[in-house]
Amino acid sequence: MKQVFFTLALVGLTSCSNKDKHDHVIEIMGVQHDYTQDTTQFVADSVFINNQKIIDSLTTVSELLDHLETLPAE
Repeated sequence: MKQVFFTLALVGLTSCSNKDKHDHVIEIMGVQHDYTQDTTQFVADSVFINNQKIIDSLTTVSELLDHLETLPAE
């Protein structure tokens, strides 16, 4: 039984080692944006911390919806 298991394991490992057949190329579609160079996309730390406090204080969905209605539409 050990020999059968060892043989199956050996066949499985050798079949996985053929990298030429499974060489995939991933193409990223769309516009790539470097957010590390664009500082206009980020908010100040104080705004972020304040938003986290507001989010943490909400306990129900109705409170969340009420809060979202107070925000200006973009």
